[in-house]
Amino acid sequence: MNFFRLRRTKMLDEAVLDHKPQSIITSFLFFYLVFFIGEAIRSVLVSVPTTIWVLNYDGFYKMFMQYTKDVMEGKDTSQFEEYLNQMIASIPPWLMALTLIMSVSLIASAIFYCKKFEKRPISSLGIRKKDIFKEYGLGALIGLVMLGLTFLISFLCGGVSIKFNPNGVSPLILLFLLAFIIQGASEEIMFRGYFMMTVARDYKIATAIATSSVLFALLHGGNGEIDILPLVNIVLFGIFIGIYVFKRGDIWGACAIHTMWNFAQGCIFGSSVSGISNIPTIFVSDIKENMKLVNGGAFGLEGSLATTVVLLACIALVFLLKTKKGEESLSDATYFE
Repeated sequence: MNFFRLRRTKMLDEAVLDHKPQSIITSFLFFYLVFFIGEAIRSVLVSVPTTIWVLNYDGFYKMFMQYTKDVMEGKDTSQFEEYLNQMIASIPPWLMALTLIMSVSLIASAIFYCKKFEKRPISSLGIRKKDIFKEYGLGALIGLVMLGLTFLISFLCGGVSIKFNPNGVSPLILLFLLAFIIQGASEEIMFRGYFMMTVARDYKIATAIATSSVLFALLHGGNGEIDILPLVNIVLFGIFIGIYVFKRGDIWGACAIHTMWNFAQGCIFGSSVSGISNIPTIFVSDIKENMKLVNGGAFGLEGSLATTVVLLACIALVFLLKTKKGEESLSDATYFE
């Protein structure tokens, strides 16, 4: 089936250089180690501002001392648990944005591992010099259109309404744009640039795309309000992005699609982003509670059937793209079939 043909790119060729074959299990284990180190570094970087905010949160010291006393005396601690839930719901947007920005640690850990241990050039992660702004701009447009179509389907089906937020236009919007740029790049470089290409060196391209997409979804399993449909949609998103990377031969477009999908969802249309809310937004979406399948409920639009439809269409359409000129592999073609 020529329609589903995916060719190798120079990106994969460079990942294969000086490569020693390894099992997919080994690839998984090393990935988890690299990912864990990146997340641990991010936690350390965010811990200081988070601790300062917690210690200055209204009534924290008093409630904490009361909690300690109740624990020692074997009393009910439900009041402190309610207080904690209230505090978590009150996390300021700037702290959430800072947490996303610190995901730069994932980029650093992926690059360090690939260069020092897999002996791969940075370009094999898709971080290539050619057409950076062109590819990123195209990806941003695709991501915006995808999310816009998702919202439109949900809107036309009566699952969501929208209104302008007069307080939504603020400098925080720009801070979250920067945050989503870094967060989108970190996940794409980690999952597609690093892990997918690592698997593709020893297995078929289809296997690499599928395993990276499933892993991508599983590591979102701890997000708030997660359910089966959101997980399926995250897998589909990973498949689409994986194919797109092989079609374009770099990571820039994938980073932009990921960024604009999250930014438009949270900061333009006012939907939760993978269960994360309390984000500054230009518009506010009113989710109809009895239409969760159409609007995604508390998880956000990407947990809806509207997203499923858009992603399936995008997966079919992305095969129409030709491999970017100049990025075709010089070796024999490897196909998706």
